[in-house]
Amino acid sequence: MKINTNLSEKDNVDVESTVKKILAAKEDLSNSEFMNAVKENIERINKIKSIVRIHCYGIGQLSTVIARYQTAFLLTVKEMLRIEEAETLVFDPVHGENERTVLQRIGLQSSTENTQCKVRMEKRTLVFMPHCPKELTNNLLYSNLRFCDKQNKSTVSNLVLISNSISNVLLRTPDSKIKKFGSILKIAEDSNLVKETNIINSFKFSDIFNDLAVHEFTGPTEDLLRGISTPVYEDEDTEMI
Repeated sequence: MKINTNLSEKDNVDVESTVKKILAAKEDLSNSEFMNAVKENIERINKIKSIVRIHCYGIGQLSTVIARYQTAFLLTVKEMLRIEEAETLVFDPVHGENERTVLQRIGLQSSTENTQCKVRMEKRTLVFMPHCPKELTNNLLYSNLRFCDKQNKSTVSNLVLISNSISNVLLRTPDSKIKKFGSILKIAEDSNLVKETNIINSFKFSDIFNDLAVHEFTGPTEDLLRGISTPVYEDEDTEMI
């Protein structure tokens, strides 16, 4: 479904009250059983190789409770990992100037460039994509499976992804749609390139962090890479903006 990004709707956010509501949500979230379990998972991954950047795509309009709690989640993880503001990036095409001001006020950098998640992770990066279209995850994986860092390793090994469970997306999506919109997700799972740890949704609001999982990745073989083609989506079918 396309989202209307009319300017008057995008800027319908009061900066001061929204900042206060996000910080209140962060306090509410920080000591929850749900967040403590997430922290344990991220700390385990961070010990293997330090996470130095955080990206977030598709957080939604900050006028909504869901988006404010998801932003609070992002802030909590940022503080836990001691990530500097300069190493953060938040993008959603629905954000207007006021929402970007809110993000800046709480210590997060925003972007106005819509890359559709075609971004290479040159550094170890945690990417938070709550409830995004499968095409965006597909693009992110493709962009990092196909390219190597300075050590000649696929940059997908630098990616820690918190998003809708990839295995659940593949289970509930017809094969015809996976072929069109999630081919790289299918390749990653079938080739055992992804380790998925489900996040138990124990938070008091059931619709904010449902169906999320933490995904870790290993690089592909050269033979597998030769079989991976660039994803192409039909405009009339895609959920991307």
